[in-house]
Amino acid sequence: MKKTWIYAVIALLLAVLLCMPAAALEAEEERTFLLAEREAYTEYLLSLALPNGAITLYRPTVAQYSSSVPETVDGVPAETYLRWRSAKLEPSAATAAARGLLTAGDAGREAVEGYIEWYLSHLNTAAEDVYGVDGTVYDTYFFIEDGDSPRVLEITERALFAAEYADETANPHAYASSDASSASFLSLLREYVERYEGLGRFSDRLAEIDRVAAAMLATYNETLGLTGVKAAYPNCLLINNCAVYQGCVDAAWLYSVLPDCGEKAAEMEAYASRLCEGIETYFWDETSGRYRTAVSQDGEPVDADESTEAFAQLYPLLCGLPEADGAREQALYAAFRDEAMSGWLAQTTGAEIRAVLGQAVLKAGDAENALAFLVSLHNRYAETGYSYPFSSSDAGYTLLTVDGLLALCPPADTTSAPLLSEAGTASEGETVSEASSEGSVLPAALAAVGFAALVAVSVLLYFRRKKR
Repeated sequence: MKKTWIYAVIALLLAVLLCMPAAALEAEEERTFLLAEREAYTEYLLSLALPNGAITLYRPTVAQYSSSVPETVDGVPAETYLRWRSAKLEPSAATAAARGLLTAGDAGREAVEGYIEWYLSHLNTAAEDVYGVDGTVYDTYFFIEDGDSPRVLEITERALFAAEYADETANPHAYASSDASSASFLSLLREYVERYEGLGRFSDRLAEIDRVAAAMLATYNETLGLTGVKAAYPNCLLINNCAVYQGCVDAAWLYSVLPDCGEKAAEMEAYASRLCEGIETYFWDETSGRYRTAVSQDGEPVDADESTEAFAQLYPLLCGLPEADGAREQALYAAFRDEAMSGWLAQTTGAEIRAVLGQAVLKAGDAENALAFLVSLHNRYAETGYSYPFSSSDAGYTLLTVDGLLALCPPADTTSAPLLSEAGTASEGETVSEASSEGSVLPAALAAVGFAALVAVSVLLYFRRKKR
């Protein structure tokens, strides 16, 4: 009997040793998948980058427009330019795309720098902005001629559709926000400076950077310590104010490393502190243990959009608000897992992609579901060439998630445990979609266990036969 137990131990040890390479293989497969995804998303975003530096929302296509469009754009008649491919740029989406391309190294640097130049060169003056805000950027359309050296015409969305409105003040086309959009651009600049150790070719654009920072805070409510979305929509949104908080933190850092900008850095730090207080005072609801998603300029709660309420709870974590850490983070993330994780992972047709949440899921320590989301996106959109509604914003945020997961992967030449066994938290939520099984975690584990059992039984039978 004693010998049988000795043989059993030897058999199990041998099985474990034989299965160790399987774990290393799994880790390498995950790394290979992530590297392939980074290359694919980078290629997709570069296909949206125009020669003038703009990064469009979707791939340019020939589209139908109303007969009220301008008769000419830069001297090209409508009957000509309407036959060209066209695409739209939304500043917040293009900025997200550029932030993602920063993770692609030299492959994305030219496109990022082109976009930063385009953005800084298209700041509205207070006279040009429909709401009188200096430093904003309008949503813009581009018409692209076919050929090796195509002409690119550009016209703001507001101007393109102006003839549809007899009263100019009724024209709603401008931009989605002045606060969060400007904040995200400042975050892009910080990430650029950190990666390339300085502003480089943009070192003489401090005046424009100041204007972007001013546009971010143009709707700041001193009483609440919060920003409104834009002059035409003064309500304060949780998502936007989280982005503005991060924008102020990043602007403070940016000014701190630029010469003679100490006072500006201190000013941005003060705004960040007041925004943090405002978010805690007016958005956090102690009774429900959740954040409100919107308040009025009087600080009163505004009816929440139920489709975004569950997702909005992750933005304080995503943007690094101190109060969103610890026990609150765990509670909010647990609620997200219960209420919204399955739908987010499923990526059903017609649903909003919300790729930005990949970073929040990763920040919560849930690498397993972050990877499951990437697998789901791959299955849903890669085969169709990232068709609508997949946008440049989604690709940019997904690249940031890919970069975060790659940072958790072991080096390619080591035999470490796979990424998910180290950083995943599926045991807490049990919410990984079936799509993640394609990523190989469960099948690989079952295969390893089966192989170990087979080896153990084989060794035991061998010793028993030898004993006889």
